[in-house]
Amino acid sequence: MKNEIKTINRRGFLEHSAKITAAGFLMSRLPAESKKLISFEGEIKVALIGCGGRGTGAISQALEADPDVRLVAMADAFGDQAEECLKTLIEKFVDSDKINVNRETIFTGFDAYKQAIDLAAGKEARRKKLNVVVGLQRHYQRSYQSIKNKIDRGKIGEIISGQVYWNSGGVWVRPRETGQTELEYQMRNWYYFNWLCGDHIVEQHIHNIDVANWFIGSTPVSAQGMGGREVRKGKDHGQIFDHHFVEFTYKNGQVVASQCRHQKGCMNRVEEVFQGTRGNVTTNSSHFGLIKNKRGKVVFNHEGENDINPYQQEHNELFSAIKAGDYRMDDTNRGAEATMSAILGRMATYSGEKITWDEAMDFDHKLVPELHSFNDNAPVQPDKEGNYPIPVPGVSTYR
Repeated sequence: MKNEIKTINRRGFLEHSAKITAAGFLMSRLPAESKKLISFEGEIKVALIGCGGRGTGAISQALEADPDVRLVAMADAFGDQAEECLKTLIEKFVDSDKINVNRETIFTGFDAYKQAIDLAAGKEARRKKLNVVVGLQRHYQRSYQSIKNKIDRGKIGEIISGQVYWNSGGVWVRPRETGQTELEYQMRNWYYFNWLCGDHIVEQHIHNIDVANWFIGSTPVSAQGMGGREVRKGKDHGQIFDHHFVEFTYKNGQVVASQCRHQKGCMNRVEEVFQGTRGNVTTNSSHFGLIKNKRGKVVFNHEGENDINPYQQEHNELFSAIKAGDYRMDDTNRGAEATMSAILGRMATYSGEKITWDEAMDFDHKLVPELHSFNDNAPVQPDKEGNYPIPVPGVSTYR
């Protein structure tokens, strides 16, 4: 075929550059010609937007979900992050042709995502209904599905209260490097800035809050709580809290106590507990689901040590539906509602006020400005000592 492009896979890479390990050099060795995407019946072309840790994991699971999935484009604000992701993928998919990218289909910069989705495959998809999953993987985890089925069948009666937890020692810190602009520093250290992360109540604890919404069957009508910075409060911790405690109240009077904490040396706990009129439920990410009756007797125990990884199961179901032409998977509302519930909790802890769902929805606030390069001004600026503005309950307000 005229102008047919040679794609790169692990085997070909090793044949031509066995001694090359640097990710940057790998990028320079990619084919540069204009690419013709050669399709075959059943092929599913995927573009990866965001090549960090979770993006790399997600695309790996997508490529493993079906033998006909191919990665055809990548996009990230940072070139080195795209390079490292590509290196990881080539090393993992040793003997396959799943990594079907070249230098023309790896995009970097602030508009990279626009270029990655501007493929013929993306245009074709827009003419059809889309299947949408959003990474709330507990909905695809068998232990959670089993417990939800039991709840729906009345095994614990009506849920009246619950406690949801994401308490851990915290995550990485990426120190400031010489020559970085303020905007690049914040984007590299994104976890600690609200305009990028939303605080860990939104970034991590959203999963537990989502389970509460799912099991109860609605979103909170109000939230009140408290939070602050007790341990993780240095300049390199940006502006987020290291603990949040929120009481979410639901429309039928259920109250869910929500805890998330990033403090080393404290009790770690990532799970959900609910009390019903007939019994209690405990679930966690370790494929564990337990129901006890009011007398404390175990009436159901899901011990799923051999259960499939829910991140992988989510991708398996997505690509199975796409190949089958079944366009009924749509996590859009679920994702939006879980995100807004977590934001509602953050607004309550930052301000110290009780805030209703309707008040939060009516609040017009934009955290992320229009940005075009790393030389643009970051939306949050440190003071002359290098400290960032921190919300203060009772002083800060969501209004």
